[in-house]
Amino acid sequence: MIELAASEILRQVFLDGLYVSLPNAGSGWPCFATHLPDGDRAVDNAICIYDELPEKDGRHMNTGEVVLHYTVQILLRTNNQSQGWLKLSQLANYLDSLANKRVTVNGDSFILLSATQRTGVDSLGVEADEPQRRWFFDTRYALSIREI
Repeated sequence: MIELAASEILRQVFLDGLYVSLPNAGSGWPCFATHLPDGDRAVDNAICIYDELPEKDGRHMNTGEVVLHYTVQILLRTNNQSQGWLKLSQLANYLDSLANKRVTVNGDSFILLSATQRTGVDSLGVEADEPQRRWFFDTRYALSIREI
């Protein structure tokens, strides 16, 4: 079992790949982990990775190690439907291209062993009550992560 939220690890994978920026960078596509600011703090083009319940996938008989797949939702909010669809598709394609990706978060090292897309890029519609009319897209992944 890993000691850090999968959303934090995956965010660092996207940061390392230069697909997103930190929320305080003030440019690019800010990527949040576990919360997407709204109201006065909302930004039009943003990504948030939410942790979902991990899935138990058995255990190794020789060691007793339990195998977990850490599931996440990647949610994207945008003021441009075409750009939003393209951006989330790029993130999905990037994850599909990785093989044993090593990543360091706050001094701890991890390896992303696999990323299995559970849903395609899906349009969730437009904000109903906001004057900005921002679109939402999402996709879900099951991640196999090991601390190294």
